[in-house]
Amino acid sequence: MVGRMLQANLSLTNSGAGHFFPTYVTPRVVLEVYQEGADGSMADGTDQRLVIAREVSLDLSTEYSDTRLSPGQTAVLEYMRPRSLDAVLIVMKVYVQPDAFYSRFFQALLETDLGETSRALIGRALAESNRSAFVIFEDRFEIAAETRQSGDGD
Repeated sequence: MVGRMLQANLSLTNSGAGHFFPTYVTPRVVLEVYQEGADGSMADGTDQRLVIAREVSLDLSTEYSDTRLSPGQTAVLEYMRPRSLDAVLIVMKVYVQPDAFYSRFFQALLETDLGETSRALIGRALAESNRSAFVIFEDRFEIAAETRQSGDGD
């Protein structure tokens, strides 16, 4: 805690691959930190993310960004947000979206003129690619009660 701000760092190191991580344009890895209320939901405006990926156009002709990690490289998400009065936890996650590129591709197809059968099949493919995401790390830290109390005279 720094004044009325909450601060945390979440890092990920490419320590085992002898190549860029993730390898190709299909997956993306996301580091995420946010504050969570007693009801288990994310407090509005408290999330911060760092995406590790190679983002390209759907036709593969243009590279928009490449934030992949080279061997030995570390990515650090430096979280600093005002504390939410409703928050009781800081949540830190790292998750993988192995089919992120395909999800973008299927979504773009659904925005075109498709027949009913094609739309249903592409819709199922989109849902399946979205479901493939998984969490590889998650930790939760309690926000001290004195930090959660409001008070304008501090």
